[in-house]
Amino acid sequence: MAKEDRSVEEIQAALPAWELWQHLPERVGSYILRRESSVKGLELTLASYEDAAAHRALRLIYSRETGDYVPVKEVGLHSCRADEYFSREPEVFAAGLPAALPKLLASLNGQEAPNCEMRRFALSSWAYTEKLPLKAEGFELFISPRKPLPYINGSHIILDYSDFAAGDQLCVLYNSFRDEFFAEYRKNFVPLAVLPRYDINGPEGSPPIKELKDLEQRLDECLLPALKELARKI
Repeated sequence: MAKEDRSVEEIQAALPAWELWQHLPERVGSYILRRESSVKGLELTLASYEDAAAHRALRLIYSRETGDYVPVKEVGLHSCRADEYFSREPEVFAAGLPAALPKLLASLNGQEAPNCEMRRFALSSWAYTEKLPLKAEGFELFISPRKPLPYINGSHIILDYSDFAAGDQLCVLYNSFRDEFFAEYRKNFVPLAVLPRYDINGPEGSPPIKELKDLEQRLDECLLPALKELARKI
């Protein structure tokens, strides 16, 4: 099979005749197929499966930058490529995607049984989860420790509070390579390197968070004040 040698415009124009595009299932579980294609920057969206009420989607894209056909997972304000399903050959991508679709869409909901690196934390029975408010300061608990979401670079998102309309977010991740928990933030859809006040990571130079008991202490001290700080209008 040859590497893609057509322009983005040529690929987009040929979509209606592509067998994959014609035979994608109209619905998979709660996800509805949208065949509308669009170009944004270096990406051509070929089609997408969306569950708008759940703030989840799977986009099928062609990247002009890398020359790849690849699914992109979108969960709330998070987005990452499912690189294990990429191909630079449209025929190979089309051959493998139909069988992979159910697994890809199911993965958007997180994992009740995370990988072995996380198993020692027993997050499914972590008592602290019961203390987490479902809503606070305009945020909703979107991802719970009960079902961590596999993310990028060895990380799992174990906690996510989001205000989708404002583009504000507080999330806590565990990275298996570094064996530590850490927090990340967004304000108006823009990632923040640190939170000036009430940063769950602690002040600069603080020791990394290695155990759940230490994470509990940071959350007790900082979670609600941090959400209030993020919700504050600039």
